Amino acid sequence: MGNETLVEIVRTHPDYQEYHSPEFDRVLEAMLRVDRKDFLPEKAPVEVTVSYLIFSQMIQAYNVLVSKDETDDIKGKAFAAMLSLIKMLADSSIIVIAQPRDSAYDDNPLKIGYGQTCSQPSLVAFMAYWLELKEGMKVLEVGTGCGYSAAITCHLIAPSGRLVTAEIIPELEELGRSNLEAHFGKEGLERRLKVIPGDGSIGLETDAPFDRIYLAAGVDESFDPFKLVRYLNPERGILLFPEQKGDLIKQIYEKGNLIDAKRYGDGKIEFVPLLRINTR
Repeated sequence: MGNETLVEIVRTHPDYQEYHSPEFDRVLEAMLRVDRKDFLPEKAPVEVTVSYLIFSQMIQAYNVLVSKDETDDIKGKAFAAMLSLIKMLADSSIIVIAQPRDSAYDDNPLKIGYGQTCSQPSLVAFMAYWLELKEGMKVLEVGTGCGYSAAITCHLIAPSGRLVTAEIIPELEELGRSNLEAHFGKEGLERRLKVIPGDGSIGLETDAPFDRIYLAAGVDESFDPFKLVRYLNPERGILLFPEQKGDLIKQIYEKGNLIDAKRYGDGKIEFVPLLRINTR
């Protein structure tokens, strides 16, 4: 199983079937050029709650105990001890190591560490399609992550387009930059895109205006889209962002005015929360 298989899985997704068009085919062609496995860390630290890992084992141990010919007093003490231990550990956490590359070609989001994910490929494809990306555009991505979505965007706006991608988590900014340089080469990286550290959700005045701005993490009710709208192309621009739990939202602006807005997902979209420095 490889990247071509993953793209074929996306091709059979209901989104592709519904929105099938030459524009969507361009997105799949770009995905064929970006091997997802190359962008995933070999190992990713994932924080999980202890009780989820040990609860079933403790229940099994208790069942073995009560199946023996023990007194009710011993069984009662064992049950009380088990409940006490679960309560003590319920709010504790440990770090386990995930192997995201083992599932690189599955159409699922994959954990890349630091509470972040590499988004579901079929959703990455649909977002790229909905952004209406064309050759020569300037685009701002908020949330570089591992760089997978950024690479696809760069291919869709190539050869003269340019992407600016911002990542607030230093370790992921380094990972994304390294992956993108490995994919495009150092010269290609400098020519095609700029990876910057920091909070892209407040916009980037030095690189504005942008034809497209999109967020790769979910917003909550405090998110103000107009903080980014002012950095869009004043003639026409598209802002695309997902809710943490809800919909994917597409807004089209002309001369600073919202002229069209669409929602997708029927409330079933889920993204990791957008991390911001400035929430005012």
